[in-house]
Amino acid sequence: MLFSPMNPSDLEQAIQDAFDGELDDPRKAALRETLLQSPEALDVYCAHAMMETELRRHVSGSSQSSVETRVALRALPKRKTRIIVRVLSAAAVLLVAGLIGSLVFHAPDQAFARLDVSPDSILKHEDGSVFGEAILRKDQTLVIGQGVVKLDFGSGVQGVVDGPAKLKLVSAGKLELQSGHSWFNVPQNARGFQVVTPTFEVTDLGTEFGIDLREDRPAQVHVLKGLVETVSLSGDRQKISLHAGEAATLETDGQWQEFPSAPDRFRSELPKSAPSLKMDFDHLINGNLAITGDILGARGSVARVIRPELVRFVPGVVGNAIQLNGDGASIETTWEGISGSE
Repeated sequence: MLFSPMNPSDLEQAIQDAFDGELDDPRKAALRETLLQSPEALDVYCAHAMMETELRRHVSGSSQSSVETRVALRALPKRKTRIIVRVLSAAAVLLVAGLIGSLVFHAPDQAFARLDVSPDSILKHEDGSVFGEAILRKDQTLVIGQGVVKLDFGSGVQGVVDGPAKLKLVSAGKLELQSGHSWFNVPQNARGFQVVTPTFEVTDLGTEFGIDLREDRPAQVHVLKGLVETVSLSGDRQKISLHAGEAATLETDGQWQEFPSAPDRFRSELPKSAPSLKMDFDHLINGNLAITGDILGARGSVARVIRPELVRFVPGVVGNAIQLNGDGASIETTWEGISGSE
């Protein structure tokens, strides 16, 4: 059944009832789904939350008021006056009764990531069942069999992960990446976001970075903008800081080997079609076949023809095909492969 988000009037009433403890289970579920799927609804919820906090400061005699709270209060529609008065009255009663200290403010849970996928992607749960949800929730594991997934976290962090990959959302500020090739952009307000891999942990300090965890090569972290701290999870847990333009690979002895970063190896947007690699069978260039495509590592790769004198082009099903005549004739690519080996 398709989910139908709450209209603005129902949303505001549901949020107010939630703070008053008067929201029944069906409306609670509807509110939760609306907040998860609508950034605008989440903004309204946050504004209400800050309003509640401000009102409670006033009735408790506190003079502290954050800039964000004052802005949120000014931004609320004037027709909320009746609700504000009702909340003030309720808070005053609680204060007189000596119960103001028992009030609990519940901030919106941001431990989720919205998913967008490239065409022909294959997504599964850890148990092998199809992952058909549009949101990755806390403690869920996502297995990307093929394709590319874009992650929009509730905290504002964005990520793009190329399959094959396996990842788990640990919390609003932490992602466990067990395999895959990924890019992350972390806004200033989400500084401290962490990516934990089987061999190292990366802590963002306001930046854009990439992680390469392909199985047949040492793990790598590349900093494209800003600064990160990364620490190995074995040996003496060596910690290093990496700035924009720097990268490091974690060797088998747990030591970091630094080298220049390679921004062109990480994609920051979803491809319009499934990542692919194509070989040009129209002609040879210095004994090589050109390779094109946007699959990982394809850029700049070529296919070397071994014994070109034994190779000729023939009509194929679509365009040309290549015919290998005789022993020793073969094609060897410089493409490093999805897993990292040529």
